[in-house]
Amino acid sequence: MKTTILKSILALFLVTTSLVSCNDNDDVSPPPPPPGLPEFLYAEGGAPSMSTVTTPYANASSGSIFGVNTGTTVIEIDLPSLVIGVYPINATNTFTYFKPGTAITWTGFTGNVTITRNDDNKLSGTFDINSGNGSPMINEVHGSFTNLVINP
Repeated sequence: MKTTILKSILALFLVTTSLVSCNDNDDVSPPPPPPGLPEFLYAEGGAPSMSTVTTPYANASSGSIFGVNTGTTVIEIDLPSLVIGVYPINATNTFTYFKPGTAITWTGFTGNVTITRNDDNKLSGTFDINSGNGSPMINEVHGSFTNLVINP
């Protein structure tokens, strides 16, 4: 009898604790993609959470990196090539941010795009653009891209 009561109490305890969640975190960030899938994250003005796009890719012939969201370009980075290295934003290396849901286009003036990986037709790196024009409300855009497919 004692064994049956103890088993019942243990079973009730296990069911109760598996149904209770203690996570009180209101900051919702997109979950990371499974390993190997492309990811493009960005934030403006030091925002605490990153936004993502649905269709990121790179183009080898133009040296461009695109963050596209449902058919609309959000970020376009134009470089002379996609070789691993650090590319300062200037007249040759350009960064354009098309703020989603608005008609605002912000062009970066200073900052860097860093390509950290270019192999197996995949491109990875970061960007930190810390000044630009087009909107006084945007003071910087930063982010990363991982495993972007490089189109010819």
